[in-house]
Amino acid sequence: MTSTRTTEPTTGETYTALAARYASAVNTAELDLVAFLTTIPVDARHSTALAIRRRTPAEAHRYTHAADLAERMPDLFHSFRTDGRYSLDHLDAIWTKVNRHARALTAAGTEVPANLDAAVALGIAGWIRATGITALTALADVADEVLCTLAPLAAADTEAREAAAVSLTRSGTRLTLDCGSRYTAEALWSAISAAALEVRREIVQDDREGPSAPSTAHCRGQVALGLLGGHREQLKVTLNAYQARPEAPAYVLGCGWVSPATAAQLAALADKVRELPEAGRIPESPAYRFPAVHKAAMQGRDAHCRFPGCTVPADDCEHDHLVNSPHTDPGSDGPTSVANGICLCRTHHTLKTAGIWRPVSQDDAVTINWSGPGGVRVTTTAAGPLSPVRDPA
Repeated sequence: MTSTRTTEPTTGETYTALAARYASAVNTAELDLVAFLTTIPVDARHSTALAIRRRTPAEAHRYTHAADLAERMPDLFHSFRTDGRYSLDHLDAIWTKVNRHARALTAAGTEVPANLDAAVALGIAGWIRATGITALTALADVADEVLCTLAPLAAADTEAREAAAVSLTRSGTRLTLDCGSRYTAEALWSAISAAALEVRREIVQDDREGPSAPSTAHCRGQVALGLLGGHREQLKVTLNAYQARPEAPAYVLGCGWVSPATAAQLAALADKVRELPEAGRIPESPAYRFPAVHKAAMQGRDAHCRFPGCTVPADDCEHDHLVNSPHTDPGSDGPTSVANGICLCRTHHTLKTAGIWRPVSQDDAVTINWSGPGGVRVTTTAAGPLSPVRDPA
């Protein structure tokens, strides 16, 4: 028998009361932002959410999904917003269930998606009235049930398409393999696990008196790495690292700071090491495209895309003129220089070029003031290893 004890907070207020008070305030704030996003043009909602929240692109997508659902199910959204128990996650979960079938529903006819939106909204509202259950997973299941009941052919089409699909995506150090169906995933997992057990068994037999055997998860990783192209020592990668002196830590774009020992290993393996002059000593270029030394200095200063909240590493970004170049805008006089260059991912470069977001700087692109839809104004400061803010002197 297991006993548990809940300690009351020192304020004298119960945890239940605290949760109700603060959860409601947070939920209301989230849905207020969702309501604001419905006033923003669709193509600028994600960037606006990212600029306001300055968290992650994934969270900004959730706000964008919620704003879309708020427009499609206005009565349901209004009830959620005034209730206080419902969060951004509730809206995103429902949106995900409905939009899973978007392709099949659109093919079925223009009126079908709208009719199903109304049916899903009514089904969820009826469920809450009848059961009082507001759990996120329960509401998502209700949406699923309505869709499978009222649009069985579309649901079947989606399920067949997913079963045949496979995709591999990357986020930081994680590779995600989406097998399309649970059955394919189970079969692949079983095969890799069986191979991993064989690898672990061999290591244990060959090194009985050595260090403890690696975990099964580690062995799965070794098996998968072998299937994807070899062991770590056989792989080749291009990366940019910034190091002030040999005995100092280094900053690796897309990874962050690494120890002096790792920095020394990277330098020893590198095909080319460049000594970068100070940004103020790099002359302007008469050309439109930024030379390699300009790009390296800009990337070292910015570290990431300079749009608020964007996490795309600078070496995966495009290099843009803060003030337009006369090569593309005869009425402008922006030079091709480090002081007039910023790193922007393709999405935010496109939004800047379209005039949806407008950046200005008074200190050679170290600080950028952005203005965008709905009167949103946000400031970003370069935080890379070469940024002047790291060494004010």
